[in-house]
Amino acid sequence: MQGEHSKNFEGSEHVQIEKQSSVQLPSVLGESQAMRDLRQLLDEITDFDAPVLVTGEPGTGKQLVARTLHQKSQRRRHAFVQVNCSALTPQMLETALFGQENAASSAFSSAEGGMLYLAGIDSVPLGIQTKLLNVLQTGEFTPGDGNKPQRANVRIIAGTNTELAKKVQEGGFRQDLFYRLNLIEVILPPLRERGQDALILANHFLQHDAERFALPSTQLSDAAIDVLQRYPFPGNVRELKNLMRRALLLADSQMIEPLHLQPLPADHVQTGAHILHFNTAKQQVIDAFEKAFLAQRLHQTGGNISQAARESGMYKANFIQKMKKHGLHRVDFLKK
Repeated sequence: MQGEHSKNFEGSEHVQIEKQSSVQLPSVLGESQAMRDLRQLLDEITDFDAPVLVTGEPGTGKQLVARTLHQKSQRRRHAFVQVNCSALTPQMLETALFGQENAASSAFSSAEGGMLYLAGIDSVPLGIQTKLLNVLQTGEFTPGDGNKPQRANVRIIAGTNTELAKKVQEGGFRQDLFYRLNLIEVILPPLRERGQDALILANHFLQHDAERFALPSTQLSDAAIDVLQRYPFPGNVRELKNLMRRALLLADSQMIEPLHLQPLPADHVQTGAHILHFNTAKQQVIDAFEKAFLAQRLHQTGGNISQAARESGMYKANFIQKMKKHGLHRVDFLKK
């Protein structure tokens, strides 16, 4: 999901500003009871204009929840700003959040009227925690060392994959700030506790990436489904998404098999002692690149093989030969 405009703040890849427009809502997918309860909770708190604390293991979708709350709310016409707190030094983080004296640009000023998502809130230093608490208490912030406060009409969504209450007990997080942020808590379940949701998400990712890379539709074999059902996915949804993208590019047919599910541990993927030889694995990667490259060229040229071959720096005959090798058909790329 992307807004009409998406850019980095102050040249940093860890602070992003998205000015929203009428774009398609991201989907919080899954039919497990936990995900049904989550969707209901999000509907209930969308316009309850208070801070939200989103907790869950890495890769469970905390950012997606923050974006969903923003786009479903009355603040959607204003910016959604995301700050990756754990990736910035204390000085960089303070400047990114509050700006410098007499400087017009900061995360808070950019998010005016919208939402500010603070990823990795647990890593924020105590000094900056005090400033965040002041914003929540007064609705104002002071840039840099200036003494002229500015308005902060911003809804804060904070994300963490640690037990923030434990960090409070250890003295690493302000208790009063924790209570302010924890007024509404959204707990995201790990993928291993979501039953058949892994298969629903796997098929969604395969379909999405097939369309994105202009590749033929691909489905999971029964054996691949068995592997996915047995694997605990410590990296959660993010790991599954990357796994499906890699499998789609590695597959030399329209069926995902266990051997395409790399780099899952061998005891989950292999039913016997078979382990891919280095040269075999290398060739699979090369084939995956060729297939994706040709498909992209065909998609860009609307199925014009001559143009696609010319722009690829290949002879037409060789281009056609590789199309046949990878099961690509011109008719699938004709512009409609």
